[in-house]
Amino acid sequence: MTKCYIYILMMLLISPLLSMSYAQNPPQNMGLVVSPAVLDVNLDKGKVYTRELLVKNTSSSPTGFVVRIENLALSDFASVSEEEIVPPDWINPDQQEFILNSGEVRKLSIVFSPSLKTPPGGYYGVLYIQPVADISSLARERTTSVPKVGVLLLAKVNGKAIQNTVFTGFNYESITTNRDSITLGFENLGNVHSMPSGEVLVTNLLSKKQHRLLLPPSIIFPNSSKDIKLKFNSTISQGLYEIEYTNNPKKNTAIVFFVSYAGVLATAFLTFLIIILTLYIRNYFMSKKTWGKIIEK
Repeated sequence: MTKCYIYILMMLLISPLLSMSYAQNPPQNMGLVVSPAVLDVNLDKGKVYTRELLVKNTSSSPTGFVVRIENLALSDFASVSEEEIVPPDWINPDQQEFILNSGEVRKLSIVFSPSLKTPPGGYYGVLYIQPVADISSLARERTTSVPKVGVLLLAKVNGKAIQNTVFTGFNYESITTNRDSITLGFENLGNVHSMPSGEVLVTNLLSKKQHRLLLPPSIIFPNSSKDIKLKFNSTISQGLYEIEYTNNPKKNTAIVFFVSYAGVLATAFLTFLIIILTLYIRNYFMSKKTWGKIIEK
């Protein structure tokens, strides 16, 4: 019986470690490397452009791969929108399927061929490369659930392609509850993707700079909104601060009170003690006054 308890105790101690290892190294497709991860291309109407990807089989055996272009889900890029963007039919890979030996590298060409009638603006999609279990039946394995690698396709057709990204404000709810980060909102009103830039400066009431953060690279697609979260180097102290977002030459400022739950509880407890003490003192003097009247009588 004692051995059984020891065994159970050991499993309870070991299982969190196993869970931690799994969380840090989740199952993924380690037999495939694709570069680059993003193709960003400027195009002129009526011309054909070719961009190349390098695909490497890092597994220990020959592997078959299928290639396809699918819709781009805006939600995958932290967008507020749940919509999907359908890629145009003039973006195509030069190969639909192929086989690579162990360690073999192959160039995969992506062809962009917008016609003269293609409206200017942004066109998007995701190119997926997926290994298949049976290299002798690539077509049959196209819908397999084997992990796949995606390459983001960003195509801009020149002309009246307009980048019009608007700063919509600070996320006050996030600011007042989390003192380790700040969230900025953006909306792209143009017809082509954009990448907002700038910096955020947090200053206390004594005009002492607390944090200076640069906006990280982030893609905002046309007609969509997105929140960008910036992490402070350390948790900010409770108090009143000025937050300034600068994107030359524009500046946006806000006065925000950073508050912690611990601070709220401490303030509430202190207020409660003051009320109890005030009532006690009031009752004490009232009782003395009453006893004085009784003695006089």
